[in-house]
Amino acid sequence: MHHPGAAFNKEAAGLPDDYTFSQVWAALQHNRLVDSVASINAHGNPRTPVTVTEVRRFWGLVHCGALSPNVGEKNWWSTSGASRRAMKRRAIRGFDFHKYMPLSRFKLIKRWVAMANSGTEAEVAADAWMRCRPGVERLNELRRALIRCSSTICLDELMSAFAPQSTATGNLPHLTYEPAKPDPLGTMLKCSADSSTRTMARVEIMEGAEAMQAKEYQDLTFGEPQLLKLGSQAACTVRLVQQTCQRGDFAVADSWFGSVPAVVRAKDHVGVYLVVLVKKSSKFYPKQFLADNMALSSSGARVALTATINGTELVALGYKYNKKTILFFLFARGAGSCRNGEPYEARFADKKTGQSRSRMVPRPTIISRYFNNTPVVDNHNQARSSLLGLEKAWVTQNGWFRIETTLQGINSTDVWNICKFDTEHPDYDRRRRLTIQQFANELGAELIGRDNDQLAAPGPVAAGGRVRAQDWMALHTLERMPVTDQGRRRLKYCDSCKRRHGGGDGGGGDGGGTAPQRTGFWCQQCHVAVCNTNVACYLYHCDNAPIGE
Repeated sequence: MHHPGAAFNKEAAGLPDDYTFSQVWAALQHNRLVDSVASINAHGNPRTPVTVTEVRRFWGLVHCGALSPNVGEKNWWSTSGASRRAMKRRAIRGFDFHKYMPLSRFKLIKRWVAMANSGTEAEVAADAWMRCRPGVERLNELRRALIRCSSTICLDELMSAFAPQSTATGNLPHLTYEPAKPDPLGTMLKCSADSSTRTMARVEIMEGAEAMQAKEYQDLTFGEPQLLKLGSQAACTVRLVQQTCQRGDFAVADSWFGSVPAVVRAKDHVGVYLVVLVKKSSKFYPKQFLADNMALSSSGARVALTATINGTELVALGYKYNKKTILFFLFARGAGSCRNGEPYEARFADKKTGQSRSRMVPRPTIISRYFNNTPVVDNHNQARSSLLGLEKAWVTQNGWFRIETTLQGINSTDVWNICKFDTEHPDYDRRRRLTIQQFANELGAELIGRDNDQLAAPGPVAAGGRVRAQDWMALHTLERMPVTDQGRRRLKYCDSCKRRHGGGDGGGGDGGGTAPQRTGFWCQQCHVAVCNTNVACYLYHCDNAPIGE
């Protein structure tokens, strides 16, 4: 059955209508958690076997650590009085990880958690990616069973950043270097995402040129009368479309997926209308003809050419984006209309006055729909890698743990998106306003909470109405102050500086202490200015501010 609107299948997951974050998190990777426990107990050989609850708590601590001003295991566990005094001097206090898991136990799980179902030595020798392949396959299987995708899918890529220090690829078989990425070196994953709820539907690791040429659909032929093989890029496109979409669906993809063989095979083999941007893979595409004929055209002009290959009628659409740029699109006939759709706003500087001006430029309906759906994976990547930032917070030289951290970031970002768009949940109004950092606060608190299947966050308030130290991350979040009516950033003196040192507004104060620092950040919950560069001020505010002060 095709579902026109994407949704999380609560019935298949066995969850109630008022499910918690941690319940969705566990449902989307239940089998992976069981595999991780088996791997840790088999390879780590602990004296006391690791349980599923401990693995959940481990990932809860990983989420909490990513939201902290300081990173690294040594900043979280204190085993002696000397180290505790040192941590206090450095103002690293508040959330004590040792209350929830010993450091030795944490390191044991961290070392082996990414080796789920790693196979025998013979299997690892035959398949270099055997150590993480089962985890990726589990991730895809659970999403296929629990997430009902809409009729619009986005194909793109993401990077699991990894920079080994000792060897070229660390302990991984292959690394990809992509200079256009913010973190250019790491493990590249091609993926498909649902454009409605912005959840990841399928991921596939780029294992290197030789390994990718041995995958499924590589032997599919293309073209008449001379039959040619698809190639690894077009075969990867067909695999993602076949595993994610249903017949008649609409898919958009960037230029890496953009080729004539990929569009033809997506239509005649899977029945999906794939719309791609063509750049380098321009074989069989009239790119030069369109460029020559549109060189002198004005912005918004378009030229459409048609051809029939393997019984599929294709449309090559050239679109003049601005004075210098021509965009080349390719899709099967029936994917959309070339008539005017939603225009875009072009901004430019006035030649005489230098002021910014804008005008509306017409564009075809098919291109409007393309650009409305292509940012899905990019937004997902920004939330996962930049805002949540599990990879950046937990530095490692174990490439398998780095890939597992990325997969966990994907899972947590998906849970955040699922809960934001579930309008039937009783707590929808509050959940849809949560940032991913606030969501990760609550998720981490649930995962390290009670030892049962329905994990719950610890109580937020201790005696006297004061914030408990271990809950500071869940109750106080720094954010930029809103701009003034004139569009300028606000700057205020840090409230914690004043209270800690007794200073006034820049004058040193009656206490004779250090002058407070001006800052553009405040506590989102308390609306009190707090330094974003001084950890001591932030933690002082967390320890001394009543809720809602």
